[in-house]
Amino acid sequence: MIDKLDRRRVLILSAAVIVVLSLLVFANPTTVQDASRVSTLQQTPEGVHLVEPDANSTARLWPYTSRSHSFSERTLPINMIVTGNATRVRYILMEQTDAEWNVTRDEWVPAQPEKPVAQQPGPRIDWGSTRGADRYVYIHNPAGQTGETGVDPTNEGGIWVPETYQVHDGTYLGTRTHIRLYSGGSGESAWTAMQIHHEHWDWFRLRHTVGSLEKGRTEVERDLIGAPFVTDVTREYHATRRTIDADGWTTIIDLDEGYRSGVGVDETNSTAMSLAPLLGLALVPAFARRVDGVLDEVRERSAQWPLPPRSVLLFGSMVAIMLAVRIGAVTVESWGITESPKLIAAFFYPLLAAGIPLTAYLLAKPLERDDAFFLAMFGLGFGILADYAYIGIEVIPVNVMLHRIVLSVAIGIIAAGGARYGAGDGRFNRHFIGGVVLWVCSLVWPLLGWV
Repeated sequence: MIDKLDRRRVLILSAAVIVVLSLLVFANPTTVQDASRVSTLQQTPEGVHLVEPDANSTARLWPYTSRSHSFSERTLPINMIVTGNATRVRYILMEQTDAEWNVTRDEWVPAQPEKPVAQQPGPRIDWGSTRGADRYVYIHNPAGQTGETGVDPTNEGGIWVPETYQVHDGTYLGTRTHIRLYSGGSGESAWTAMQIHHEHWDWFRLRHTVGSLEKGRTEVERDLIGAPFVTDVTREYHATRRTIDADGWTTIIDLDEGYRSGVGVDETNSTAMSLAPLLGLALVPAFARRVDGVLDEVRERSAQWPLPPRSVLLFGSMVAIMLAVRIGAVTVESWGITESPKLIAAFFYPLLAAGIPLTAYLLAKPLERDDAFFLAMFGLGFGILADYAYIGIEVIPVNVMLHRIVLSVAIGIIAAGGARYGAGDGRFNRHFIGGVVLWVCSLVWPLLGWV
C-alpha cells in the first residue's frame, strides 16, 4: 500500500520528468548540432545564391553542403576554398604541411572586401583519411569546364558533386576535426571547396555531433599559414551565417602556381596492423589478477570508510562506466584492428545501455531507497560531465542537457527499485519497472533523431 508521502513523491517526480521531456521536445539546439542533420533551406534552383571561388574560373558554387541533390537539404556551409585541385590539397594536408617543397549582414551579398587572417602558424596536424556520410555541393558550370568531379564538359548548367576526399584529425569515437573536399574548376583554374567542422561522437545518439565550425577552420588555417607553397591567406564574406558558430566568412587559401596541380603526387599510403592489440590481449590475465587484488584490499578497508562501501561503489561505478566506454573505444580504435569504428561502437554501446542500469540496480540493493536514487542519479550526471571534460567539450546545448537529465533520473529510479528489492519489495517493483521504461524510452529518443 502506498502511503501519502510516497505517493506525493511519485507525483512530483512524474511531473518533473514530464516538464523536462516537454522542454526537450521544444528546446532549440542553437549551439551544437547533428553532423548529419543541421538545418534546411527552402529555396529553388532559380533562387539560390552562388559565389565565385576563383576569379580565373567560370564555375560558381552554392556555399553549402546538402544531404541529397536538393537545396532544401542544406547542412553545413563551405568555410574554406583553396586554389588548387583536391588531389594536391589532400596530399598537402596529409603529407607535406611542414615539408620543404622543391618546385555583416543576414542576407546574401556579393563577396565583401577581404578580411585579413592572423599570420600565426600552429603545430603540425597529422591529417588522415576518413569516412563519413555523403554530402553534396552544387556547382554551376556555364562554360562547361570539367575537373576531377567528372563534370560533363557539354553540360552548361549545374551539377551536384559528391565529396572528392575526406580527411580528419582526431579519433572517430572521440573528437575530431573533419574536412570534406570538393573539386571544382579545371586545369590552372581548379579550386577545392572545403567544409571543415569540429565534432564529437555522442554515445547516446550513436552519431557525431558538430560543436563548432570556427574551431575546425582555425586549425586548418594555422596548419597552412607560413607554408612555403601558400602565397596568401584571406577571408571573403559569403553570408553563410546562422549555422552553429559560422560567422559568414570563407577563408581563401592561394597556393603558388607551381603547386596547384596534382601531377607527380605519390598517394601510396600503406599501413601495417600493429601488434599492440595482441600484446594487450596477452596482458588481460595479469591485469585481471591485479584488479582482484585491488578489490580485495578495498573490501578489507571498507569498514573504515565514512560512507557505506556500496554508496561509494554506486556513485563511482556510474562515473567509471561512462569514462571506461569512451576511453576503451578510443583506445581500441587507435589499435587499428578494424576499418569501421562503428563495429567498435557496436561492442561498447551495450556496456553503456545495459551495463549502467544493471550496475545501478545491483549495487543499490543494501541501500535506502532515497540514498540509492540520489547516488545513482548524481553519479551518472557527474559521469556524463566527466566524459565531456575528457574529450574537451565545453558547451552543451539545452536539448542535450535536458536529455541527459532524464537519463540520470531514470537511473535514479532504477537504483531505487534495486533498494526496494533489497528491502523485500519484490524484484520487479514499480520503481524498477518505471525506471526501465523511462531509461529505454530515453535511449530510443535520440536514436530517432529527436535530440
